[in-house]
Amino acid sequence: MLLLAIEAQDFAQAVRPPESEDIVVIGDELAAGYGLSPHEMFPAILLREIKRENLRYQVRSASAPGDTAEVGARRVPVVLQVPRLKWVILALGRNDAEKKEALDVTRTGLSSTIEAFLEKGVNVLFCGFRQAPTDDLAYAAGFSSLFPELARAYRLPFVTNLLAGVDGVAAMNLNDGKHPNKEGQKQIARNILDVLMPILRAAQTNAAPEKGAQPRRDIPEGAVAPPVQF
Repeated sequence: MLLLAIEAQDFAQAVRPPESEDIVVIGDELAAGYGLSPHEMFPAILLREIKRENLRYQVRSASAPGDTAEVGARRVPVVLQVPRLKWVILALGRNDAEKKEALDVTRTGLSSTIEAFLEKGVNVLFCGFRQAPTDDLAYAAGFSSLFPELARAYRLPFVTNLLAGVDGVAAMNLNDGKHPNKEGQKQIARNILDVLMPILRAAQTNAAPEKGAQPRRDIPEGAVAPPVQF
């Protein structure tokens, strides 16, 4: 694990232009890894796709398996210490539904995290989840509506359903039917990139207009998103 972290940091230095800014994923096992290698997880896929387009951003991950919105909120002070932090991708909440966490607790955890970053001028890309109807229909409805409500309240760029095209699709999940496989992780990355990439392209163009399209870079498929230590 230490060697992997060192290799990740070496890669980060190799692809980071001096003026690049940081994007940090705050998530749970979907981002931290479950049954897959770090280079197969969606933060690493985001990193490779962003670098291929010569966008000046470095992707890092501050994610841990099992985390809920309330636990993830405690990670804010550490993430705020990341150099040149520009964006946070907030992808927490799935485990709240698994554990039937009280909706008020989930809302408070997400709200406090969002507010802490916005107050420091850090942009937040917010990822939503949808809870399939269960024996508790009121909880499922309340959980699913919580995310768009917060996105509207804070006027955040919003991935409507992070697991769109993954949840309930056998070919996109491991044998347990709950955790995405390699193809599922690619779909999660696509769901995020559909929202994030146009924003990053526009920001870079506005900041430093360049003549002509820039060639896509050849980025190693084994490249991983460097971890944030917490």
